[in-house]
Amino acid sequence: MKGESIEKALFFKSRIMVYTLVVLLISINFIFYLKILHGQQKERSEQMFYQIGQVIEINEKDLSSEREEFSELCIQKADMVSYFVEHEPDVVTDLEHIRELAEIMDVDEIHFFNTEGEIYAGTHPQYYGYTVYSGEQMNFFEQMLYDTSLKLCQDIMPNTAEGKEMQYAAVWLSDKSGFVQIGMRPERLLSLMEEKSLQSTVGSIPFEKKEYFHIIDITDGKITASSVSEMVGADFSDEVILSQSRRSPGTVQQLHRNYNGKRFCVYTQQYENYLLIHTYVSRYLAIEAIVSSVILLTGVLLATISVIRLFIRYINRHIVDNLLALNEKLKKIEQGDLEELSIDTRILEFNTLIYYINQLLQSIRFDNKRMLDIVNSGQMPLGVFEYNSFYKKLFLNQWMRNLLGIDWADGESFDTEKDLVLKKIEEIQKNCVDRNQDIYRCEKDGQVMYLKMKKYSDNQSVIYYLDDVSSWWNRIRVIKNDSFKDVLTGLLNRRGMQENAEQCFENPVVMKEAAIVMLDADGLKRINDLYGHSAGDEYLKEIASVLSALPEEHSVSARLGGDEFIIMLYGYDRKEEVDGVIGDLSAMRGTVFTFLRSDLNKKETLEFSMGYSYYPSEGQNYEELMSLADKRMYQEKRKRKSEIVKSDM
Repeated sequence: MKGESIEKALFFKSRIMVYTLVVLLISINFIFYLKILHGQQKERSEQMFYQIGQVIEINEKDLSSEREEFSELCIQKADMVSYFVEHEPDVVTDLEHIRELAEIMDVDEIHFFNTEGEIYAGTHPQYYGYTVYSGEQMNFFEQMLYDTSLKLCQDIMPNTAEGKEMQYAAVWLSDKSGFVQIGMRPERLLSLMEEKSLQSTVGSIPFEKKEYFHIIDITDGKITASSVSEMVGADFSDEVILSQSRRSPGTVQQLHRNYNGKRFCVYTQQYENYLLIHTYVSRYLAIEAIVSSVILLTGVLLATISVIRLFIRYINRHIVDNLLALNEKLKKIEQGDLEELSIDTRILEFNTLIYYINQLLQSIRFDNKRMLDIVNSGQMPLGVFEYNSFYKKLFLNQWMRNLLGIDWADGESFDTEKDLVLKKIEEIQKNCVDRNQDIYRCEKDGQVMYLKMKKYSDNQSVIYYLDDVSSWWNRIRVIKNDSFKDVLTGLLNRRGMQENAEQCFENPVVMKEAAIVMLDADGLKRINDLYGHSAGDEYLKEIASVLSALPEEHSVSARLGGDEFIIMLYGYDRKEEVDGVIGDLSAMRGTVFTFLRSDLNKKETLEFSMGYSYYPSEGQNYEELMSLADKRMYQEKRKRKSEIVKSDM
């Protein structure tokens, strides 16, 4: 390949222009870029201060809400213990039953105080004899002695005896013979307080090595939180705090200060009782300005060379002609014409470019043919569909035709073929079974298939890849279903119920009118004691069979463990329909059944306690509705137990 080198022709002519620009650009850009950097830093600081302020406000609201909810829960637990003791007064002096009650109520401690404020019973005998005067934590409840209508809940603090972080609540017994106190360790709240602390908030923000962030408590001048954890608790400059105090709280102030031999650019803003400080090491700014100047200089040099090249090409008719001819050939390549270029430009650089383009075209032709042969021959069973809207071109391999069930004659228009394929794809996309993995369910020739679909697109074209993963997906479903089943009853287990509930609660259209029903088998302990645990297992299976008989398309049932069951009723148009199913379930109580064991020809009746809550009228959160239903179930269980005791009397 022969021809004159453009690089040699332009080198001498461009040197004079390049040298002239060097001195001017470095000095001017350095000054202006420093100003731009300071402006950017201030803007970043303002955004960061605003975001930190919003996070602090949200965290404070979340913590306040969590504290209120936990306090209400503690009072509710204390009321429930009081209510239970009212109906079972003998339990107070029975340590084993009190501890069972604490486990049922899901509380850590239960203490009973007499009217003098002394603990005389409870789950922890080592606390007997403590009074409301035994330390700061106990003193909080001294006011209970002066007002029998009080219900108190204490803030989280270490308990008197062991120093554990606890929250206590107390209510008077109904006969005013004393009051009951429950204690709960607020694990979630303590974790939330740690998670939403100022230090955690600052620690979660990514900072560059050259910048630091501090939150100062204005009242004592100490660092409350910092991107440098070692500085937490240290004193901060009174001069910076005093300087900010002269300005309005929302104003961002810029300062320059020296610290440990380094100069810092400091931005401050007051937020409530905190001073937010964002700092940079000043020398980094100077380095960035220098680097920027060098980059700008390099860019200008390259631009200048490019302009010279374009100018020379413009005035050179042969170069312009060659460019036009080459562009026409390249346009045909873009439209799919992969034939070799045959242009002689008589310019070394152009001829070299054409040579490498031809080499590339040869490789593409070979690779395209090889890939298409591999895909269609079955070595790689992957369906591929691509359409280019700009050039009105479409590609559809045989695997994609087979998976979509498409068979058309050649000669159809681009729009007709594209619309047909997209319609088939849209039909498949309506039955997504796993959005995280893009798995879809479809039927073909009476058989169910599971397809994995991927889509890629740019400004001109869209590509769909389709793969039949039925065998793999069926194995995954079998493994997953086994892990969600309760071995004894065949119902779902707790994990399986959680999975189904999460999917349903994410879609209000699926839920419609719904309810969560908690169910607890009555008399299981009696049956175990009389006939043995195998009979108890039969008893639980009988209850499971009742739940399994519920309409499958509107219910999900699970055994949570022991004698506890849960049912989710969903997809009803009216609440009255839900009530009807609950009524039918309740009517099954008292059903007589015979044990299957040949040596145990005994008949028993199915008895169970129920509690339920409605979606969406009573809540739209699965955990909250389950908790409400569970509470109502225990209320009914106590009521039924009380009625049985009265009937025996």
